[in-house]
Amino acid sequence: MKKTLSMLVMVTLLLGFATVLPTTAQTNKLLELYIGDTTAYVNTAPVKLDSPPVIQNSRTLVPVRFISEQMGAKVTWNDVKRQVTIAQGTKTIILTINSNKVLVNGKTVTIDVPAKIINSRTMVPVRFVSEQLGYKVKWDPVSYRVLVSNFDTAMPVNKNVKGTITVWHGWGLGTAEADALDKIIAEFQKAYPSVVVNQVPVDFNNLQNKFLTAAPQGQGPDIVIGPHDWIGQFAKAGLIDPIDISTLVLRANYLTTSVEGVSYAGKVYGLPESVKSDALFYNKDFVKTLPTSINDLLNAHQKYPVAGGSPLVFDAGNFYHESWLHFGMGGGVFNGTNYKDVSPIKNAGAVKAFQALVDMKNKGVMPSSLPDYGTSMSLFTNNKAAFFITGPWEYANLKKALGDKMGVMVIPGGKPFVTIESTMLSKYAKNKPAALEFMKFLTGATLGQYNFDAAAYLGKQIGHVPAAVNAYSDTAVANDPIIKVFSAQAAKGVPIPNAPEMQAVWSVVNQILPTVYQGKLSPQEAANQAYQQITEQISK
Repeated sequence: MKKTLSMLVMVTLLLGFATVLPTTAQTNKLLELYIGDTTAYVNTAPVKLDSPPVIQNSRTLVPVRFISEQMGAKVTWNDVKRQVTIAQGTKTIILTINSNKVLVNGKTVTIDVPAKIINSRTMVPVRFVSEQLGYKVKWDPVSYRVLVSNFDTAMPVNKNVKGTITVWHGWGLGTAEADALDKIIAEFQKAYPSVVVNQVPVDFNNLQNKFLTAAPQGQGPDIVIGPHDWIGQFAKAGLIDPIDISTLVLRANYLTTSVEGVSYAGKVYGLPESVKSDALFYNKDFVKTLPTSINDLLNAHQKYPVAGGSPLVFDAGNFYHESWLHFGMGGGVFNGTNYKDVSPIKNAGAVKAFQALVDMKNKGVMPSSLPDYGTSMSLFTNNKAAFFITGPWEYANLKKALGDKMGVMVIPGGKPFVTIESTMLSKYAKNKPAALEFMKFLTGATLGQYNFDAAAYLGKQIGHVPAAVNAYSDTAVANDPIIKVFSAQAAKGVPIPNAPEMQAVWSVVNQILPTVYQGKLSPQEAANQAYQQITEQISK
């Protein structure tokens, strides 16, 4: 009895176990696995793995039991031969540990990377096993995400649309974005010769309110382009339509962070064009060895001293730019999607972040006076700071000021807010079918169906970080050092909550941050006051 039990334990350890029951193949199943992460997703539902996927020799290995049983296959282990057998219907796959030879229905097949035992778990090449069982595999190089599906994840297109559509945006006439949009429109009209696209630049500061006023009167556009945190207000006011495309298809085509950002109240209300977040710019004169942890930044005075300046600068009175620290230390804003509960704004992580801000000032990591954006920019460009936390929009200016001395990297341990530039479909649009086709074309999710990839073009021309996974198949995009850094940073960031209640968060936290920095409130008092004031505003 003891021997039988021991064998059972050994088999369980070798095959691995995920906290899911075996399932049979079903319509529209999407598996998402992240390299180095023990949380996977089955049709967006989180599932705990006991061993994370790994990359070896450019091939992804995943736990055999999870991937096989999710496809309706049975898994058995032969301890004597050190073989794992995967059986599904008439298909039998036998993999031998550390052997490149695999038996598929009795025929030998050679694979690049063999099955291996890693940390007492059997790991198998995901592409080989999945494709043998009739599933499709896609790689997301930004999020280090493997997508496995039993359906075609290609974005659906409708080439029968016609008529005129109008697009409002806040990029400004004559800007690089507006010029790039002209090119994209021209390419779109080659694919859709029966559609006319009119772009209308609107002053960004007025765009949101203008849409709120004009749309209900039927005077607004078919599509409005703007930051994703407008979505909650627009959706709540009934001014934009949810996107009639499967959420699974959307997750397979866009960065996960971006899909989450354009989702509100369980529905997707826009297609993401690009992602933006802060990252860490640095001056190579002061930074000879890159920081590897958030503590390296919190104690930058020790390793990165700057005579007559400060090691680190950023707009510390602006919650957007301070968010890398807030979320990096474990702080929060809302309790999930309960936008009436802001208790995470006063949790232990939030208090810790406030304390870290004070400590950095006191230790000389940051200036003694609260640095605003302009001051931070000036200090960094005049060689009076080693690090500057800001977004990709400053890359050209910083490069011009510092030349080859400038570098940029992911903030180690930091989790900044992420903004998703979004295309939104007006509920009052006069030509919704054509508008939706242009939204898909502009955001680059239709690669392979056209000769032009708008998302890749925007990335190469003006440095927009594409939200579409397909865009990264363009080597110029994938290898661009700026896009590479900011896409990786966005994958680690926190999408700005798009709920209308977020307006109260901005106003309160932006008032409290300076008082903490100046020592007028203790970190705990600041957290408590933020909670009270935000709660009062959103309860009105």
